[in-house]
Amino acid sequence: MELNNLKIEIMKTNLKIVGLVLVVTSLFACKKEYTCVCSNPYIDPKGFIIKDTKRSAKQKCKDYETNGKLGSLQTTCNLTK
Repeated sequence: MELNNLKIEIMKTNLKIVGLVLVVTSLFACKKEYTCVCSNPYIDPKGFIIKDTKRSAKQKCKDYETNGKLGSLQTTCNLTK
């Protein structure tokens, strides 16, 4: 009988661990809307929305900055929420 109780306790512990991992993963992989604001010395700042994870949105905003889509001038882009 004790062996069955031990198996049940191990299964409960495993389920708790799996549940915790799922919750943590869903919190960090959540796609949200972020605003990338780009500007250079000669134009007003331009903003656009990126719907992605924070890490991916930040990279897309920086890619926009290096591609210079606001002209050939030095463009600076920053991600805001």
